[in-house]
Amino acid sequence: MEGNKDEAKKCLEIARRYLVKGDKEKARKFIEKSQKLYPLKEAESLLQELERKEKTETANGNIPNGSTRKSDKGKHNENDNKNVGDEKTKEPDYTPEQLAEVKRINKLKDYYEILGVEKDASDSDLRKAYKKLALQFHPDKNRAPGSTEAFKAIGNSFAVLSNPEKRKKYDLYGPDSPALNHNHSHNHHHEFEADITPEDLFNMFFGGMAGNQVFVHRRHRRRRQRHHDEEEHEVHEGRLGGVMHLIPILIFLGLSLLTSLMVQDPPYSFTVSGPYRLPRVTPKYQVSYFVQSNFNENYSGKSLARLENQIEREYVGRLRSNCYREQQIREDMLARGRFWNDKNLINRAHNMRTESCDELERLRNR
Repeated sequence: MEGNKDEAKKCLEIARRYLVKGDKEKARKFIEKSQKLYPLKEAESLLQELERKEKTETANGNIPNGSTRKSDKGKHNENDNKNVGDEKTKEPDYTPEQLAEVKRINKLKDYYEILGVEKDASDSDLRKAYKKLALQFHPDKNRAPGSTEAFKAIGNSFAVLSNPEKRKKYDLYGPDSPALNHNHSHNHHHEFEADITPEDLFNMFFGGMAGNQVFVHRRHRRRRQRHHDEEEHEVHEGRLGGVMHLIPILIFLGLSLLTSLMVQDPPYSFTVSGPYRLPRVTPKYQVSYFVQSNFNENYSGKSLARLENQIEREYVGRLRSNCYREQQIREDMLARGRFWNDKNLINRAHNMRTESCDELERLRNR
């Protein structure tokens, strides 16, 4: 609806011109067209002004509704032909049926109702329903106001219901959960949110299908036009500001280089490299590390204990990071296997080794 605002203003300007010429019939026509495109306050005011004039003319015995003499009307038609290109307005690029369907989807809260499936629907039923609706409501095919929100609701509904764990929780609490009703119907609680964006989900289904009509997500032209002037201004300022920004960066690089020359080499390494050739092991967790040949001259007693405590903390921190990464990879593989119903991928996920997690478990049991 917001995108039709400019067209509504154009219709209103045409209506004003006809009103000045005295052609109230055409003025009314373009005012009504303006109101259909976008509800402007100016249109309402102009319509009231037109009705007042018509009532005044009727009371005075004049011909209402802007009827004019044939000669005047001929002149108006001549002007109309000259300005026909200016007075043509762009019709909405969506059908009333599309708008009605978008409004219907956006009013729904229940994921099963959004997809149009029963609560005992199988994975195959969910996929069929999603594919049909995703193509129908993708913003590149359905440009009715609110189609983007409807498309997101459809993608989120499928992503949640196709995940066994999330579907079980959703079936337990349902759309009437207090956590869901706290916000807008589609800003759901994180328990019922998808782990994948609607665009990525759409591309997983249709992105690699050559020969089919695929509607790839596009950047909205309206947003691009709205920010066009701002971007040009930023580019202009960026050219000047870029030079100024280089000065502190160069100073920082110079100081970093100077500092690196003054800092001593670290006393240990977890791998054999360069001068770090002598192997050692920490007493508590038996963590292997390597030192230089002059290590014993610098570290002994309390200083050695502090260093080895630091080594173990760093080692455990690395293990935790790597363990988290391994778990994420396995969960992602498992999700993709369930999504595509790929048993081989599911088995690979279950059999995937998580060496860092195993090592963490070993350290906990010491």
